[in-house]
Amino acid sequence: FMKAFFGAVLWLTLCGAAVAAQDGPISVGEQIKIHSEILDEDRTILVSMPPAYERDPIRCPVVYLLDGNAHFLQTVAAARFLAEQGLAPETVVVAILNTDRTRDLTPAPAVPVGEFPTAGGADRFCRFLTTELRPYIEGRYRTEPYRVLIGWSFGGLFAVHALLSEPESFDAFITASPSLWWDNKAEAAAAAKLFESGAAPRKFLYLSHGRENNGIPESVQALAAVLGRRAPRSLRWTLDYFAGDNHASVPARAIYNGLERLFAGWAIPEDGFPAVAELEDRFAALSRDLGFTCRPNEGIINGKAYGLLRTKKDVAAALDLFRYNVRCYPESANVHDSLADAYEAAGSLGLARDSCRTACRLAERTSDPRLPTFRNHLADIEAKLAKNSRDGVRNGRSGPLPPCSIED
Repeated sequence: FMKAFFGAVLWLTLCGAAVAAQDGPISVGEQIKIHSEILDEDRTILVSMPPAYERDPIRCPVVYLLDGNAHFLQTVAAARFLAEQGLAPETVVVAILNTDRTRDLTPAPAVPVGEFPTAGGADRFCRFLTTELRPYIEGRYRTEPYRVLIGWSFGGLFAVHALLSEPESFDAFITASPSLWWDNKAEAAAAAKLFESGAAPRKFLYLSHGRENNGIPESVQALAAVLGRRAPRSLRWTLDYFAGDNHASVPARAIYNGLERLFAGWAIPEDGFPAVAELEDRFAALSRDLGFTCRPNEGIINGKAYGLLRTKKDVAAALDLFRYNVRCYPESANVHDSLADAYEAAGSLGLARDSCRTACRLAERTSDPRLPTFRNHLADIEAKLAKNSRDGVRNGRSGPLPPCSIED
């Protein structure tokens, strides 16, 4: 996967040259400055919306990224690539840039650490994330009530600490080489104590490390041992070891793998593509497990349905998939226009016209750039209906045409 992934990163960072020839801007997000009363300072965040967000009125889970200065582009690339391949939902990426990284990302140690004089502000920083930043993001953007926290090194330490001390702060925690050696492996001890108490957080935890000589592999394995012995079944967790990576290179793989593991079950197999009933059951189960409305990738469902139409293998099955896509994305103009193609292939021009009208109405509402295409499709369907009506009159028929052959 890494060749494709780094290709996505390259596209995000370098394709401006190709776009510039067309005199068009290119952007992967926006930079925003907000004031934190808790931290008593201004904080800068970077926000990237998925391409579909601007096109359709969808709602998205939110990925909160620590060390946003370093890992924003690769996280956006991973999130977009996974969504485009139907391996994960569309997500909003919110990257928090650092001011005093050690202060914000380390829990208070039992004994002061001279090397890190500002350490110990993790709990205060968690309050900033949950009571200031999160309400700001959820008030400004269309989001689902599902929050993912990603952290590397001290950021990974922070993520594990947040899971164990404030489990309701986020729904999933993805860590790349977390510095769990901190405070004499205090988080492993905290995990053992938490699970002994009978706590059963319904969360996801991804751990990872590379071939490192910094105390991280041993400390991550220590926590994994605790999880293996004592973690409740409600806590879904996994560990990756990247033998070819060092401390600095682990995040590229960990961010991608962590998101992919988190949304395991999202992918639809290309061989033996499921029927609509199975798709409905699969994504209903994901919705129950994750706690937000889960839907398959719109383009993948459309692509499979068009494949059935092109080969003429099963127009009825194609119609089922197009209708399912409309149920999943009722506000998407494109899925209604696509359904019109299926109705037309089935000889149901009246229903095709109705779907085209819906597509045009939705596209007008959202200023969809595809509106001229949808209008041309509607005009084509209406011309065919008019021709059928004229042919019926010439053949001696009068009154309305017979009902369409397929019920909506």
